[in-house]
Amino acid sequence: MKIKSMTCLIPLLFASFSVAQDNFCDFSDEFSGYRLQYPCHWKAQTHSESSGMIRADFSGESLGFQVRSYKKNRRLEDFFQWYLDQFIKDMESRWGGKAEIKDRSSLNRYLQAVIVLKRSDGQVWEFWEYVFEGNQQFIAFQCGVREEENASGAVFNQIADSFRFIN
Repeated sequence: MKIKSMTCLIPLLFASFSVAQDNFCDFSDEFSGYRLQYPCHWKAQTHSESSGMIRADFSGESLGFQVRSYKKNRRLEDFFQWYLDQFIKDMESRWGGKAEIKDRSSLNRYLQAVIVLKRSDGQVWEFWEYVFEGNQQFIAFQCGVREEENASGAVFNQIADSFRFIN
């Protein structure tokens, strides 16, 4: 496999991008201590030069996700429940309507949930939420798409399966 690499030097950060197999690109954030692969035709934007919770944004077509970092302060299962409760509360407060958990699972290296939000304006959104446990932090992916796009979570699962802590 040939890897073509491009490194972005951002003040106070070492984020790198490179082309991997099957039109997926590698992204690593050494400051936050993780790496993942995402579709190369998607846009990637790092926020690792800041000290905020949002570490990176990825978007393509009508799909997208954010990478968020949270200080590790409880058990993974307890954090995941808090995270889902907070996400649902935030979405219902912002958009009106009702959100519910459609599926929830514990996979090999992460916890995952699918949430459906029926907004007050009639739009229906599906969100795939993933949480990974590191030594000092939890990393969460917030992935979403409008239901009418008929997207499956397959690409999000592939991204989640590629995720690794590097520190």
